[in-house]
Amino acid sequence: MTIFDYLVLFVLVSSVIISTLRGLVKEILSLLGWIVAFVVANAYGAQLAPMLPELLPGET
Repeated sequence: MTIFDYLVLFVLVSSVIISTLRGLVKEILSLLGWIVAFVVANAYGAQLAPMLPELLPGET
């Protein structure tokens, strides 16, 4: 293999590693967002429930 081949291989491998890490970070942050939403909903759901009939139109 020539030096050009090694350079192309290095660029390809680097691109794969960087895009894998970016995707991993995005997925971790997405899961963390779901966990935070679940905790907040459980913490404040009881306080919000009495307000919902007033906020939603229509008969209940």
